[in-house]
Amino acid sequence: MIRSKAAIPILFLFLAVNINAQQPSIKVSVFADLCSIDFAALAASNNLSGQPRILYVQISPHEMPVIVKGKIEWQKEKNSGYSNLFDFTTEEFASRDFYNDDIGMGDIRIASSNVNSALATENLKRGKPTGNYRITFSLYNNKGAYLSEASTVMSFANPSQTLSIISPEVESEQNVGSIIAQWDRIPCATDYIIRANIRTDKSQTLETALNSGNPLINDKHVGDVTNVNLVELKDREFLAGQEVVLQVTALVPGVGGGEKYYSNIVNFYLTEGSSFTENRLDEQMMKIADFLSSYLSNEVIEKLRSGEIKRNELRITTDDGTILNFSDLMNIISNLESDPQSVIGINFISK
Repeated sequence: MIRSKAAIPILFLFLAVNINAQQPSIKVSVFADLCSIDFAALAASNNLSGQPRILYVQISPHEMPVIVKGKIEWQKEKNSGYSNLFDFTTEEFASRDFYNDDIGMGDIRIASSNVNSALATENLKRGKPTGNYRITFSLYNNKGAYLSEASTVMSFANPSQTLSIISPEVESEQNVGSIIAQWDRIPCATDYIIRANIRTDKSQTLETALNSGNPLINDKHVGDVTNVNLVELKDREFLAGQEVVLQVTALVPGVGGGEKYYSNIVNFYLTEGSSFTENRLDEQMMKIADFLSSYLSNEVIEKLRSGEIKRNELRITTDDGTILNFSDLMNIISNLESDPQSVIGINFISK
């Protein structure tokens, strides 16, 4: 009797381990080239054929009665929230692995679905998927009890998206021997083109200067990278004293030659040395420190005034994530000095 009583908790422990090992789960993965898909890949309906196969859903274990709920949410602009675009619920089926084009076909039938007509129309007007799409699959047993969930985010280039040059900053001074250009990555871009030229007259617009004859860098393709040394791309010499204008173009493949995204045009100055013109730098940094003294700690303000925080180390963003260059900041400060009540808040984050 003593031996049989001792065996009972050991048996229960063994069964518990086996039950945990069979805990139902669901996983989702993207395996297609997102840059080449269209809206059909995001659709789900009974008996819908011809969808591109882009998603693979894995359910474990197999052959158990389940229901799957799917949801597609759309984030049309960076830093905006996600909005529900489409959702569906399947009928009960025997769990198995499946692709997105299996939904609504064979044994995986859709019991109900909902679509946000306004968002769907806006998507269709854009001509192709843009922004971010978050796709979520939730797994339930045949009694409606929640079991597991998996999601993935698919990102696409946005027609309203801007390509921003991070460096050189506008009006900065760069060492003529090494000029590092860096820019934001555009989803699905496979190549970037660099163009640089001399601005010989302040009366020239930046665009006119960029497109005038005999460029310093004449539309050089650099591939799928987001930074280069401009000196290594030159078609003619960079010289100290020159004012240079620069633009980067992103190429996104597609029908009819694809899409081009143009960066802002930045201007900067070439010097023999590696430092900025001290008087101009000190004056601007002091102006920034004076303006921010009512919003930031004394420690940060002192670092600005002493030069411990340098101009090329500052990254300025608005509350919606828009990146401002140094020239933009100086213009904003000049405007706000006459109307300080319009400032809602300023935060400093040390990286």
